Amino acid sequence: MSRADAATRRRQARRAQILAAARGCFERDGFHGASMAAIAAAAGMSIGHVYHYFDGKDAIVADIIRIDLEARLRILAALRRPAELASAMLSPARTASAGDTTLPLGPRLRAEIFVEAVRNPLAARLLADADAACLRRLRTLLNPPCLPDAAERGGPAAAELALALWDGLRVRGLVVGAQVDDCVLRLANVLSALAGHAGRPD
Repeated sequence: MSRADAATRRRQARRAQILAAARGCFERDGFHGASMAAIAAAAGMSIGHVYHYFDGKDAIVADIIRIDLEARLRILAALRRPAELASAMLSPARTASAGDTTLPLGPRLRAEIFVEAVRNPLAARLLADADAACLRRLRTLLNPPCLPDAAERGGPAAAELALALWDGLRVRGLVVGAQVDDCVLRLANVLSALAGHAGRPD
């Protein structure tokens, strides 16, 4: 391994360490309650060291949104037919955690992201871009049309509904807690029915 490759890997590892610490702090204290000092302490670094990798909390939030999108797109990219939609989308809702940045965001941090987007134009734009990317993949998966109306060709309404269920389930975990498993079982039937319509002729 070259020195440049080793340096890149160290930088990536440090950034991942900071992001994992930030996710934990944000989930516990919220975006505004979590200070850069708290994030640095959780990461086992000095504040100056954290600022070497991120300009501030906004930059950390942007990376969290980006990584969440990558995790969701990996899930969707692995799907080859609509019937796989329910299990693939619902399973991570029960397993996402602050320490595992390869999984989509858990319910508390997802809610924080939505609240942050209300006041932070950058977060709002990144969230909108992430939403659009997921919708594009879902429309491809649910094409040909799953609704009889010719205006719905390409499955846009089905994609919107599927994404709304996915987002809603993650936020619903805040309200129902451990009972999210029951929600998963109920919504699995809904998503399976939705996916089952995909590909049927008009």
